[in-house]
Amino acid sequence: MNRNKNKINSLLILLCMLLVNVFLLSGCKTETNETELNNNKTNFQLIIKDSLDRSVKIEKKPQRIISLAPSATEILFALGLGDKVFGVTKYCDYPPEAKTKEVIGGFSDPNMEKILSLNPDLVLATTMHEKAVKDLESVDIPVIVLDAKTIEGVMENITLVGKATGHEKEANEVVASMKEKVQKVVEKVKDIPEEDKPTVYYEVFSEPIMTAGPKTIIHDLITQAGGINIGADAETDYVEYSVEVLLRKNPEVMIAPDLHGSNTATLENVKKRPGWADISAVKNGKVYILEDDLITLPGPRIVEGLEAIAKVLHPERF
Repeated sequence: MNRNKNKINSLLILLCMLLVNVFLLSGCKTETNETELNNNKTNFQLIIKDSLDRSVKIEKKPQRIISLAPSATEILFALGLGDKVFGVTKYCDYPPEAKTKEVIGGFSDPNMEKILSLNPDLVLATTMHEKAVKDLESVDIPVIVLDAKTIEGVMENITLVGKATGHEKEANEVVASMKEKVQKVVEKVKDIPEEDKPTVYYEVFSEPIMTAGPKTIIHDLITQAGGINIGADAETDYVEYSVEVLLRKNPEVMIAPDLHGSNTATLENVKKRPGWADISAVKNGKVYILEDDLITLPGPRIVEGLEAIAKVLHPERF
């Protein structure tokens, strides 16, 4: 009887020891997980250089991001960060999911009170947002300024946002896809002699007549698509022309932006403009309207803009 009692006591002691070990191991595991989380937070701290060579300190992985530009919004969604976007401008309409986000104002006039109420831990801005950037910096909200005047610059911005948000893998995939599309276009037009490349007038505005200069993404698109930008000799990003200057430039192709379906620069309408009927592009019916967002927004879809321009300049090669 005593032997059985001793055996039972031994088993109870062993069971208690096992339970204690399980409890201790669970505690260690919890502690380890908390340590790992803390390490992840610490490891994510970084200082990056934005497009204006500003040093921006990010102390934790962003969870509440606000975009002050449609192009920045497109980048965020392309990187799979849609659920982290808490505010956009009223012009941010792509992808369609962007229209479900809180609106923080316009592109040139973001509402600072609205932005602060959303408690962002990262804001993406452009060179147009100098005052907003200063205001946000004054309350210790990290702001990354994005600026791109070439397709390569857009890719660099995407890589930058990927690094700042912990989505480097997604950024690399987006950039790789863009490079592949650019390469396909470049390969098809690279052997075109300079004298065979059409001169191109891209209409930024019709009144006053305005086109893009050499330090713009529009210029880069026209050049890589196998064309010659008539504004390449301008000293400013955008240059105004008189009808007389445009006639002297005599572009062979005219491209106008479709501003959300509200462009009137059809061939028939352009012919009615005083003096325009004598321009080569108009005489030969080479007036094209392309989607503005694909050409002017420095986001992932810029490569679609390149393809669209290349197809109107060299339809025989596409």
